[in-house]
Amino acid sequence: MDPDAVADELYGLAPERFTARRSEFTAQAKRDGDSQSRAAIEAMRRPTVAAWVVNLLVRERPDQVSQLLELAGQLRQAQRGLQAD
Repeated sequence: MDPDAVADELYGLAPERFTARRSEFTAQAKRDGDSQSRAAIEAMRRPTVAAWVVNLLVRERPDQVSQLLELAGQLRQAQRGLQAD
């Protein structure tokens, strides 16, 4: 079992489906006797909603990632300078 392929699938799922599907993958790796993959898959953590949204954006709208990063930088500067506008 390829942990990278598993991660690709898991991090493409809605967060509420992540844990159940991860459990299915770890059970399959255990049945296959693949302890390395099992450990790698078990170590994968369910993303926060914010991380999931960014993952979704990268997957479905990669052309807009640079805009998101620019906006994040602007928000960070505004927050540091206490500039609400």
